[in-house]
Amino acid sequence: MKPNGEFEVYSKKHLQQLADLRFANPNLKVLLAIGGWAAEGFSDAALTPTSRFDFAREVQKWVKEYNLDGIDLDWEYPGSSVSGIKSRPQDTENFTLLLDALRQVLGPNKLITVAGTGSKSYISKVQIKEIAKFIDYFNIMSYDFNAGETGISANNHQSNLFESDLGLRGISTDVYVNNLIDAGMPSEKLLIGVPFYGRRGATNTKTYDEIRGFYLNKNGYAVKWDDEAKAPYIIDSNGSFAFSFDNELSIYFKGQYVFDKCLGGMFSWQSNFDNANLLSSAMHTAINDPRQLESILKSYYA
Repeated sequence: MKPNGEFEVYSKKHLQQLADLRFANPNLKVLLAIGGWAAEGFSDAALTPTSRFDFAREVQKWVKEYNLDGIDLDWEYPGSSVSGIKSRPQDTENFTLLLDALRQVLGPNKLITVAGTGSKSYISKVQIKEIAKFIDYFNIMSYDFNAGETGISANNHQSNLFESDLGLRGISTDVYVNNLIDAGMPSEKLLIGVPFYGRRGATNTKTYDEIRGFYLNKNGYAVKWDDEAKAPYIIDSNGSFAFSFDNELSIYFKGQYVFDKCLGGMFSWQSNFDNANLLSSAMHTAINDPRQLESILKSYYA
């Protein structure tokens, strides 16, 4: 984002290619995600009525030019400078007003989604109940739980569904979901995130393609299952924690959780880490035909 509220995309060519995928699947929805970790400019864009509507009209320009279905707003995070960006105490209210302006300009038929967490610190600086009026979905970044950890404290799950001894205390996908529902976000607007990579703390990450090629019960590494957390992890030849990740089994349980909690669904970050589409296929089946996925898993683990 530029200081005047305008923004640029990484590749107009790729954006057009994504939009053109709807020729193959007319039901596909294509949204433009704005922001991300350390993306500057949100606090200024949300500061005044003029800046908010300038930003909304800039969004509208891109939506119209590429015939997009909406936008995803990824402000990490309102009222916080943890990623190194500018923040203000007024961000809390201004975030709501920015979403209000976006809804007014884009109208009722375009999708507006928000990426955020379900931590208490995030919720304390975002008017969850108020922003729910203007958005279609809230994408919970229910991964990277151990991203800031080093040393022995890095030996924890990064995206566990439930709490366990191998997870950071008070952090899980379930905790985040319940925090957001308690704060006023309707359950049907919540999507839980699935990482397509493994992580050990702040320094060690592996794509699922790398994990599948080198670490799945080969080269001295072994996959373990934490039944309390409903999450897998990998140990090395010494029995030490190597990293946590998601697989088809953990995705199955997350799919069941979506049904149990009446959530909106799941999303992944990010698709090019799973070039064989194994995890994305598991996500699709977990939601659309969980019995089929259950049969596949039984054949794996019989």
